[in-house]
Amino acid sequence: MNEYIFNELKSACIYFETSKELKYAADLLNKHIFMNDNKEEPLSYLNDIIKPSLTDERKKPLIMFHLYGWTYGGAERFLTTTANYLIDKYDIIISIFEVSHDQVKNKSFELDPRIKFVKIHKDENRIERLLDWVRLMEPDVFIGNNNSIPEFSPIYKELKNRKIRSIASCLESFFFMHNHPELYGYAINKSKMLAYADAVVFPTSFSSNAYGCLNENAARIPAANTYTGQKKKEKYAKTLLSVGRFDDSIKRVDKILIVFEKLLKYHPDANLILAGPYDLNLKPNLSCEHTVGELIQKLKIPDSKITFAGLHSDVTGFYEKSDIFIMASNNEGWGLVLTEAACFGLPILAFNFPGVEDIITDCENGFIVEKNDLELMAQKISSLMDDTEKLKLMGLSSQKLAERFTVKNVGQKWDELIEIILRNDNAETINQELKANFRNEISDISHFNGLLAKEYEMLASKIATQSKIEHL
Repeated sequence: MNEYIFNELKSACIYFETSKELKYAADLLNKHIFMNDNKEEPLSYLNDIIKPSLTDERKKPLIMFHLYGWTYGGAERFLTTTANYLIDKYDIIISIFEVSHDQVKNKSFELDPRIKFVKIHKDENRIERLLDWVRLMEPDVFIGNNNSIPEFSPIYKELKNRKIRSIASCLESFFFMHNHPELYGYAINKSKMLAYADAVVFPTSFSSNAYGCLNENAARIPAANTYTGQKKKEKYAKTLLSVGRFDDSIKRVDKILIVFEKLLKYHPDANLILAGPYDLNLKPNLSCEHTVGELIQKLKIPDSKITFAGLHSDVTGFYEKSDIFIMASNNEGWGLVLTEAACFGLPILAFNFPGVEDIITDCENGFIVEKNDLELMAQKISSLMDDTEKLKLMGLSSQKLAERFTVKNVGQKWDELIEIILRNDNAETINQELKANFRNEISDISHFNGLLAKEYEMLASKIATQSKIEHL
């Protein structure tokens, strides 16, 4: 949007008085920013959000979050808990690209009614229109998500040029792109673009330190639990639980099924619950020969032993009825379901990925098993089912660990980070505070360097393999 049109739009939003002028301002907003087929929505934004913010003296700092969509995943949980915690101190606007507003209204993702929710429709020039929206509202801090989407990250350079402070919230692992061939070529440019943000937040020590090797604006804030501590049950039913999007190849439902088949040899009375979206007709991973349904038949797992629970906005009941939690993902930005399971006193088990050590202390509140050692994973689960006292103690350790990730503890860190950015204009000063208060020191530099080298070796191997395929 050129400056003449932008200034006309801003003036129209501030100075309208008659109903005709109101309609004109709303039409301008809709044409240049929202592109909504429902003309009533821009009118409501103008009356409820835009004019009050532009004409009233700002009593609290304005924080604007942006997210691409709104479903029932980890990003939405992060944003809901964080925004709800901060709303007493800040005015908050959440902007998203097109989605049904009804999806915001459910028990696990319910936003405080004081939080404003705005949708920018259609794909055409949406990043440019988002930038115009940010320019119009002039938030004190912009917090962006979905930073691995190539079209998005240049926004931080534009915001810096316009002197709007920003935080890039990276819920995914620093090496997320290494698991997505279409993003291989974007990794270097992403880090260059993120350097323009005032702070770049990762949830794990590994990811924040890996990114910190490249840029000084790195910070770590873990994800908050959406559940409070629960009373641990005293009776156990040998129920193994996993929660996730099992129609996503990164969750490796095939590994869970193979581990469970091996577990049944030790404990034929064990049961498995898979809570989350699934598709029995999909191959769980590119390396798999069989669909999920075919794999179950091949492994000869009785239907009565597996419960495919499907998508639920509230999975409390599944945590309550289960004894042990397993996650088989190749990689995770955080692993929110692990800390959720810990709240319910479940020992938590996962295959090793960088960052999991922030959540699982091996042999204390769960087990970390090397990738692809499916037999060892089955044996670890079996050892807990053999020893209910050990299972109980490990579950209590899980609950103690979960206390570190309460909404209050995590929310306070976000508040502290925002305050640092609001009170400092100098990037060097901000980076010094980030290093002192938001970066865990690397306790074992050799181990850290080994993980880094392994990740880059895997990426090089994938790129080489892909290149061979493309040249056949």
